[in-house]
Amino acid sequence: MDGTELILDPSTGLWMRGDGAKYLRNEFDPDNPVWIDVTSDVWTYSFGGAGRRLDWSKGALPTSLVVDLQVLALDYLRTRAPTWSLNLQRLLPALAKNAAAHGIDLASGLGAISVKEWVLIWQGLNFESRTMVRAFYRAMSDLSMQGARNEIALELEDWVAWPQPAGMRDVLGWHKERGALTSAEAELVRRIFATSRPHETATLAMTRVWGWMLFETYKRPSQLLGMAKDALLEVQGQRPQFFLRVPKVKAQTGDNAALWPISGALASAIRHVSALPVIRELQDFFNRLVVLPGRKRIEGANGRTWDEAEYGLSVPMDWHLHGRVPTTRMIRAIDALFEAEPLMSPRTGRPLRLGAKRIRHTGGTKLAMQGTPLEDIQTIFEHDDPSSAQAYIDAVASELIPAVERSDRALGGLFAGLNEAFFRGKLVDKVGERPVFVPDFKGTPALVGSCGRNSACPTHPFWACYGGCPNFQAWRQADHSHSLTFVEREHARWSAAEAGKERSKLGKDFEQTFAGIIEVIHAIETERKS
Repeated sequence: MDGTELILDPSTGLWMRGDGAKYLRNEFDPDNPVWIDVTSDVWTYSFGGAGRRLDWSKGALPTSLVVDLQVLALDYLRTRAPTWSLNLQRLLPALAKNAAAHGIDLASGLGAISVKEWVLIWQGLNFESRTMVRAFYRAMSDLSMQGARNEIALELEDWVAWPQPAGMRDVLGWHKERGALTSAEAELVRRIFATSRPHETATLAMTRVWGWMLFETYKRPSQLLGMAKDALLEVQGQRPQFFLRVPKVKAQTGDNAALWPISGALASAIRHVSALPVIRELQDFFNRLVVLPGRKRIEGANGRTWDEAEYGLSVPMDWHLHGRVPTTRMIRAIDALFEAEPLMSPRTGRPLRLGAKRIRHTGGTKLAMQGTPLEDIQTIFEHDDPSSAQAYIDAVASELIPAVERSDRALGGLFAGLNEAFFRGKLVDKVGERPVFVPDFKGTPALVGSCGRNSACPTHPFWACYGGCPNFQAWRQADHSHSLTFVEREHARWSAAEAGKERSKLGKDFEQTFAGIIEVIHAIETERKS
């Protein structure tokens, strides 16, 4: 609905349609207003790829209280996120239920309810409802509605509605199923998203690429689902760079979309899936980058089944009506992907549970491990409250880092499960013309391999060798444990000089090299046993 057929009624501030229907214009995002039908006691609108409703009859609150709440809600919904109404929908029955449970009569007006009785109601409400009750009561007190009293309003303002968000507690505690993924788990998930399947459907391809976007940008699902079809941007230069134009959400809604860098591999995958005919048709029609095709039911010998073909506009889906794939649908699509290809967590030994929040938690923790300042993490994640970004830093520094992320040695903690990702060279029996030594200036340098490059190495010929250089030729007969000892000693020396700044970029480099050495030793031992 674009509102072109509506006329503003200045006396009410509502927009009228020819048949008498009344609409409220929500301008939370001024460039994309949402029209809320407030004709009856069931308010309806489209938002986030789904139809929404606010039924004022839920909870059977006194009529006089409902009328006053509607007056306030109309004012709130002009500028707040439309989904604010969903919290209000949960508040209505909860308020009635908690009052009835303690014999509190709401029909007599709010002025008759004591502080002690409000405590009883407050304790039975969820955090969102507590915040809304406090705001409504303050507004009613200011407007002399329902007998609300200023002293009660002041009392409510001092009560804590929100404890530390549960999601941040999961981060701090490294919760096994809701906190950040360990590095080994994250690498397994990333590979699932980055690896195409033979003959994969358009739905599977889009789901996989969307999950990859989440992993590289750390953005909220609603942001990526709101991207326009031309959100992918390539900047030419000596080396092409790729960006996604990502819209703002929450408190930043209405601000200009920001460009976020992505890898060339992800850009290529986005272009590939966008070239699929059924995807391109939906993208062009809805001007969305992320779209999902539908299937239709067919009659068969075993009853009704889903057709194998995927359709564009010819088979209407629920989200077509609202112009955007809803977040819940995309999350379910990722769930289906991992149910079809279950991953066993190296940490728990059970199937890995994944969600968009876990991906964001993983990104935040990764940035903290790399020494990213709090302000930068807050900017990247678009947090209004710096305490959320602080939780990632505290999680890395705390003793709650899971034991699986540590080795028996001083290093190897952060990347213990990712060894194979760091040693990219090969094992050899002979040392080539460009030998590589352990740069141990306190002892006799030990020969550990050679460089397979035909030109001079532009990086350090020890740290980079174990840390991921594909040209490193690790000698099978070398004592690579000497490399471990050297790296451990250098790490300890550096940590003492830097006052233990273990989250810095250099700290990550130590970890990466250490993990590569472990992998070389493991590969040699495995060969000897076979």
